Amino acid sequence: MEKVGKGDLSQKVQLTGRDELRLVGDRFNAMVEQVEKAEQERITGLRRFASSMQRAQEEERARIARELHDDLCQRLSGMKFRVEVFGRGGCTG
Repeated sequence: MEKVGKGDLSQKVQLTGRDELRLVGDRFNAMVEQVEKAEQERITGLRRFASSMQRAQEEERARIARELHDDLCQRLSGMKFRVEVFGRGGCTG
């Protein structure tokens, strides 16, 4: 029980008799198995969450990159148009 209390969920109570103490041991082992299963589910959930967060960050980075690229292209096209107009002596602005 001490080892389980310290986090070692691989420990089981050795059962030998058929008395009330055996019943306590059975219940203790069942409890340890439930705790171990819950811990595995928690770890799986955390891994899914971390993966989901990483995917969301990558999507946001891609979105920002597209916005920066599109905005830059639009500004450069506008500047090119102005240069062409000024090059022809068409507009003073």
